[in-house]
Formats: sequence, C-alpha cells, structure tokens
Amino acid sequence: ALRAAAAAPPPAHASCPDAVARRAVEMALRIGEGLAVDRLLLLDDDGVEERGDVLAARAEQAGIPTTRLALSDPLPALERGTRTALVIFASARAWKGSSGISAACAAQVAAVRAQVEAASLRTVWLTPRMIALDGIHVPGTGPQVEAALAERLLPTVRRTP
Repeated sequence: ALRAAAAAPPPAHASCPDAVARRAVEMALRIGEGLAVDRLLLLDDDGVEERGDVLAARAEQAGIPTTRLALSDPLPALERGTRTALVIFASARAWKGSSGISAACAAQVAAVRAQVEAASLRTVWLTPRMIALDGIHVPGTGPQVEAALAERLLPTVRRTP
C-alpha cells in the first residue's frame, strides 16, 4: 500500500488536501480491507463543535445511524453484532495533562468496548500523532480526512469530485 501511494502521480494543486487525506486513510486502513459499518459513534476529546460534521452528514446520506458522544454522555443502547465504528477525534491539548487522550475519553472508549463485541467494533483514531496502540490510526483531522474515511467506512458513500 505504501509503494502504491508513493507511486501515484502528484495531485493537482486544488485537490491536494483531498488527495493527501485519501492517501492517509488508504495507508491506515490497508487498501481493499472490508470495513463497511452499520453504525457510527463519534467521540471528540477536545470539544471542537464542527468535528465529525462531514462524517455525520455522509452517514446520514447513507442511512447509517450516527451518535455523537460527549465525554460525559451515557452510551446509547447498542445492538450486539452490529458493525460499529467508534471514531475518536483527539489533538494534543495542555489541559489534558498528557499528549494522549483525556481520562474522560479513555473511560468512554472503555465503556464502548465493554458494550460492543470486539469482532464487530472498529476503533478509528483521528489524531495528528499516534496516541493509541489499538485500533486504526489516521494521522490528522479535518473535513478532507472525514470525507476520505466516509468513503471507506460507509458502504453507499462514493468519492465526490
């Protein structure tokens, strides 16, 4: 996958952010791996309101139920066997007391994992640097990364020109 991404011709200037985001997602998710999900859980560790907007909109278009979780929210009831993606948005913030995720975010991730079968849960970290050893790490956040992720996670979403 890394060779294929490196061998691709450079993108046109206007589409560069989209192309970079797609390459980052492709390398993180291994090209061709079946990742389609039936439900999305979006968890923002930083309280940035617009995070998840693109992914949530694309999921709505695809008919995929999406829940935005605040750090203190109780979990919604999750059906066993439902292919669920937990997408975590996290950046380095001084108030967290570490370069990783906050304690509240770690507790929410643990709660989701306790409720969802391991075989049907995908954990996707959208962070500028690797902060977790488990799950899939996509370096970066932003609308282009969310759009590229939607193309891979949501079965009926297609690349937009």
